Formats: sequence, C-alpha cells, structure tokens
Amino acid sequence: MAEQKNGLEGYFVTKGSKKLRYGYTTGSCAAAAAKAATWMLLSQKKIEKIDLLTPRGILLHLMPLDVCFDEQQASCAIRKDGGDDPDATDGLLVYAVVSKCGKTKKEQVFIDGGKGVGRITKPGLEQPVGAAAINSVPRKMITEAVREVCEMCEYTEGIQVCISIPGGEEVAKKTFNPRLGIEGGLSVLGTSGIVVPMSEKALIASIRLEMEMKRKNGAKYLLLTPGNYGADFVKENTKLDVESSMKCSNYVGETLDMAVELGFLGVLFVAHIGKFVKVSGGIMNTHSRHSDARAELMCAHALRSGADLETAKAILETITTEEAMEIIRMHGLQDAVMEQMAEKVHQYMQHRVEGAIQTEAILFSNRFGYLGILILIAVENVFPPIPSEVILTFGGFLTTCTRLHPAGVVLASTAGSLLGALVLYGAGTLVSPEGLAELLESRPMKLLGFRAEDAWKTIAWFQKKGQRAVLLGRCIPIIRSLISVPAGMAGMKMPGFLLYTIVGSTVWNLLLVGIGAAVGAAWEQAAEYVKLYADVVFLILMVGTVCFPAFHLYRKKHRQK
Repeated sequence: MAEQKNGLEGYFVTKGSKKLRYGYTTGSCAAAAAKAATWMLLSQKKIEKIDLLTPRGILLHLMPLDVCFDEQQASCAIRKDGGDDPDATDGLLVYAVVSKCGKTKKEQVFIDGGKGVGRITKPGLEQPVGAAAINSVPRKMITEAVREVCEMCEYTEGIQVCISIPGGEEVAKKTFNPRLGIEGGLSVLGTSGIVVPMSEKALIASIRLEMEMKRKNGAKYLLLTPGNYGADFVKENTKLDVESSMKCSNYVGETLDMAVELGFLGVLFVAHIGKFVKVSGGIMNTHSRHSDARAELMCAHALRSGADLETAKAILETITTEEAMEIIRMHGLQDAVMEQMAEKVHQYMQHRVEGAIQTEAILFSNRFGYLGILILIAVENVFPPIPSEVILTFGGFLTTCTRLHPAGVVLASTAGSLLGALVLYGAGTLVSPEGLAELLESRPMKLLGFRAEDAWKTIAWFQKKGQRAVLLGRCIPIIRSLISVPAGMAGMKMPGFLLYTIVGSTVWNLLLVGIGAAVGAAWEQAAEYVKLYADVVFLILMVGTVCFPAFHLYRKKHRQK
C-alpha cells in the first residue's frame, strides 16, 4: 500500500545533503479533526481524507482516525506530525468531538478544550483565565473549517467543538506550560499551521544561504525579523519593503556574525519586545529553551527608569512582556523603559559585531490597552489639541490586529470622554454668572460690544436648551470638549449632563473606532480626513470669534447714528 501524501512532500529545509521534512501544528490537527467530524456529522458519511488550507497557504491532506458518529455527535482524531523538528507533541492524537447545539443568535461555532488540553490559570496570556489553552489562530482555523462544512451542507444552527489530546497532561510537564500558568495539558498552537524544522545548524545554514543570495544581488543592508510578528508589524505599520526582509528566528548572535562576515554595512531588526528584551541583557539566542529572563530584565529596566520597589515586584510576577508593559505604562515609565531597553540592545549588538557594522532595532509592543485609551481620551477632552480622531481611529485599527475588541475600545473611550467632561464641568462651576457679567462689564469687553446682560441671556438659553447643546456638541471637534464649561456655569443638572455626554460621546467614538476598524492599516489616511473636518470647525470658530465682536461694534455705531 502506497504511503498517503499529506501535501508537505515538496517542503523541506536542507542540512548538508540531508533534507529535513516540514510538519504541521497541533492547531492544524485540531482544525482538520473538527472539519472532518463536522462533515461526518452533517452528511452521516464516513470520509477517508480531509483537506485543510493552512494560514501559510499550504493545502494539507490528512487522514481522520478513530472515527465515530451518529445523528447528534461525531468524533475523530488527526495524528500530529512535526516533520523532522524535535517536538514533544509528535505522534500524539488530537481529537475533535463536534455536536449540534441548536439555533444561535450570533456565533455559530463554540470551541472548548477537553482532556489533555490545558486551562489558563493566570492573566496575561492570549486567552482569558479559565479558557482552554487554544490560541487565536487555531481557534480561527477551527471556526472557518467548521463554517465551510456547514455552508456546504446548508446547516445554519450551532456547532459545539471540543478538542482533546490524550496523553497531553504528561507531555505538558516537559514544556513551559506549568511556568506560564497553563495547567492540565498542552496548548493548541501555531500561527501558520505548519512546522518548519528547527534544527539549529540547518536553520542557521538556511539563514546564511538567504543572506548570501541577498549580498550577491547587491544588498548592503539587511531588514531582519525574528518571525511572523515582526514581519506583520513591518507590513502594517511602516513603509519598509517587507518583501525584502528576511527572518532570523531566534539566532540574533549568529545572524550578526554572518552579516559581518559577508560584508554587509548594517542591519535593522524589527522585533517584539518579548524577543528583544532578552537581547537587552546580552542574550543572543532568544529561544525559551536557552533563556527566559524577560520579567527580570523588564524589572531591571524599570528600576533604572525610576520604578519603586512595589512596581518592581509587580513586574516580576508577570507572565508576559505585554503584561509587564501594562504595569510600566500605568506608572508613566513607558518612554524611559523603552529608551533604556533600546540603548542596551544597541550596546550589546555593537559589542557582538565589535563595531564593524551599523546595528539598529525597532522594538514594538502589541498592546494598546483599554486603560491607555481611557487616559488619552480623558486628556484629549481637557486639552483639545490632542486629537481624538487619531486616538480613536488608531484604536479601531488595533482591533483588527490585537486582542482589543471594538466594544471595549468604545467603552474605554466613552469613559475617558466622561472623565474629561466632568473635569471641565467642574471648572465651569467655578465661574459664576455674576463673575462673567462683571468680566463683560470691563472696558475692553464693552469696546468689543459685549454687555453684562449677555451673560444672563447665555445662561438662560443654556438652562433651556443645554441638553440638546451637550448632545450635539459632543460630536463636534473642539466644541465637544468646551461644551462642558457652560454646562457647569449654568448649573446643568448632573443626571442630564451625564446622560447626554455619554450618548453624544458614544456616537462620536463609535463612528471613529468603526472607521479605524473598517480601513485597517489605512487608519492614518482616514484620520487625516477626520482631522480635516476638525480643522474646518476650528476655522469657523476662529472666524466667528473675530466676526462676532466686529458685528457688535458695527451694530453699536449704527444705533448711535
């Protein structure tokens, strides 16, 4: 019997004369098992093979094992094949049990983990505490695979998917899962669905080969990323040519050595702080098997930047660098820490190359937290020159590439708007109508045509029409901030002020966050158009500021005649 082809026959890396096979991830196993089980559940027919298109673009042909199904439930397994990559999960069976769960209003596919799949017990990881340790890409793969089958079979109700990995509990003890707060089993992982052999010598040789090709083709500088996160950041946030970049995996030191040897003039690394915080400590192989001093190094940088003992202790308790950065941001140390980290990265890279070539690094963090959005919008409301159109459209964009949810961004920004509005309302209460009338009675104001009774008329109008003014004003740049001051001066009742501020702010925030989420990486261009709207409003206000006194002077002279 001929060996069944799985779609990876033409994919390998070379080590000398030896070819190292590609494999596929636990995420691909879970998605393929879920797809096969769903097909058998809905068609009531057994299948011998299931096709799965991975995020990397490679089509897998996998064999369902241990098949069992009836009219309400189906299950099968896919055997993990890590190729020639040393992998503790190689050969394990990844099961999917799918069942019908009736009509649903929103989601069609519900995913959970069973025996051998770990549970999140500590905050700071990709999934929330209590959730199965199935990462976002595998969840997306499972959902899309199941939906594809449902559409083919014209099934519109819900599907429950439970992923399990028998033996996963024991294998997980050999991984970092217990240290990360993942208990009871393995994580279902994979960003591309494919396992590329990670034999160090073979991978370094392949990196060198690509560098040699670039050098022979005239390249003098290298754009390097450790992996997919860095490449995605380059593509979505810079004007650098991502197609000319190359991946160096965890081998920062070896890549620097080869760059010097091959005669490159300089290198630019674009990397997540989770990788390069290690380089800031002189660690040139960033794989977790070699080192994991991220929290300790983040703590050291924070202490050098002025953090107190309690902050340092909190950083040491974190699991991920994103979580550590959130603490650092809360204490206003982000800029100082990032500067400190970048300086150390540069120092150690220069030490490695002995000053022979230019070395630079762009470090980034994926998290732009809800708290950060709240604070920025609160400040924007008090100081209008800080543009909400930029903050909100950027926040909308981040919902497309981070764990931020549009609803969360809108809620955080609305809370920030309300906080800023309350500050200005309080400032307005400090200015009494009598004080405003006295100001208008001053000689300069009289010369501009203002009168004391104007203050009382304005206050009376605002007391009568203020609710509508606050509601509409919250959707107009500049005015959306300043409208809170006359509300405070007029003594607008707090329940009404809060209600109309929240409603008006929510409309404005929904609009801009929605624009940012819709246009994605083009959020900056969208923000420019919204800013143009703000500039027009500002111009109108400036013209009004000039014309209003001029009109009063003209009317006064006309009456005298």
